[in-house]
Amino acid sequence: MSRSSSGRWAFRQRVPLDLKPVFGCHLLKRSLRTNDLPLARVRALLLAASYARLFGLLRDQRVAKLSKDRRGQVLVDA
Repeated sequence: MSRSSSGRWAFRQRVPLDLKPVFGCHLLKRSLRTNDLPLARVRALLLAASYARLFGLLRDQRVAKLSKDRRGQVLVDA
């Protein structure tokens, strides 16, 4: 987690090496939309679990590449 200058917390997740070509990036960053640290921790745990499931699904389906639009949709749904 990291905190912006405005005080909002953000969650950062490294993309696993084998999935970097799928995402086209090495780091995923998402706002936790809160200034409250305890709430940010809970939201970060939920996001981490969602990303872990997503990474597992992408590996199982052997996805080669996500389009930019589809990548945005998948990350919003996570």
